[in-house]
Amino acid sequence: MVCELLCIFAGNYFSITKPQMTRPTSTNIFRKGWIAVFCLIVCALLPLRSYSSAFSSLGVLTTEDGLSSNSVKTIYRDKTGYVYFGTSTGVDRYDGTNIVNIAFPIERKSEKCWVSGIVDAGGDKLYVGNNVGLYVLDKRTLSMTPAFGDIIDCEVTGLLRAPDSKIYVATVNGLYVISGGRAEDGGIEPLRLGAIRNFTERNIRDIALLYDKRPATKKNDTRYTICAITPRSLILLPHGDVRRAAAYQKPQSCGDTRFVKVAASRGCVYIGTAGRGVLPFDTSGRSFRTSIMDGNSITDLQASADSLYVSTAENGTVLLATSRNGENSVLRYFAPPDMYNVSAPTTATRQ
Repeated sequence: MVCELLCIFAGNYFSITKPQMTRPTSTNIFRKGWIAVFCLIVCALLPLRSYSSAFSSLGVLTTEDGLSSNSVKTIYRDKTGYVYFGTSTGVDRYDGTNIVNIAFPIERKSEKCWVSGIVDAGGDKLYVGNNVGLYVLDKRTLSMTPAFGDIIDCEVTGLLRAPDSKIYVATVNGLYVISGGRAEDGGIEPLRLGAIRNFTERNIRDIALLYDKRPATKKNDTRYTICAITPRSLILLPHGDVRRAAAYQKPQSCGDTRFVKVAASRGCVYIGTAGRGVLPFDTSGRSFRTSIMDGNSITDLQASADSLYVSTAENGTVLLATSRNGENSVLRYFAPPDMYNVSAPTTATRQ
């Protein structure tokens, strides 16, 4: 804001806004020119100062500050401002000053319990998934109890809360949906993925939410598609309805690589692979496009309306600008800028 005001001032001061009855002298022009240059220099220096102050306020949280583990896999922030870190041993709540460790109720304390997802369960509860199962975290008592242990007794790979308050639970044994607005009222049932034509896989590795047209702005505006991946397939479930679902097998060009992560935005699904970068899928044309950043193993994907963060195993993170026509461009590198590549689209193989 300050920069804009100074630029306006410099422009107005240097220009002649009123009709001049006399010819301006070279001295006046020289003086006004230096004032304009001074304003521009100040504008150039202000951002540097603001960036410096922003970076100086950054900090790092480690086990020395109270984290249960330095390995953090997921982060969730609730409506009240509390931040929950999912680590390799439990969940840590952070209020900006203090960290509270919330352990899983397991017999062997040395057992790793990688947290794969945290979502709102309604009321004062959260659902927490890990490599053992599904849990409910009570934010009032800061304790966790097993949830639906008779049904989900395996690794939970992802959690997602849809606009209609349904909770989708991805596991190595299939995909489940929890109905009901609150954890204590919820009932769980498996989604019959076997009903999808020629689809027999059960190992769901990740899930993402794709709004069909635009983010929900009204209470009953719940048009969405669940995007789920197995190691070698993409599943699209409009509104979570298996009867309308379709599965798409990975292109032969991907070879033996596995699908590991998924994100979605603006009619496109982005699939992170183990060794072949990011594989975009155009939902309108039902086709895979050529891999982005081919050769990279993807560890995480985060999509917004017009950008995509891509985290890799060895080459840092890249921020990509996305578009509806499938074209992508690099906005910022957090790594060496020699990994980006986009080619023509390829046709998907529907199972």
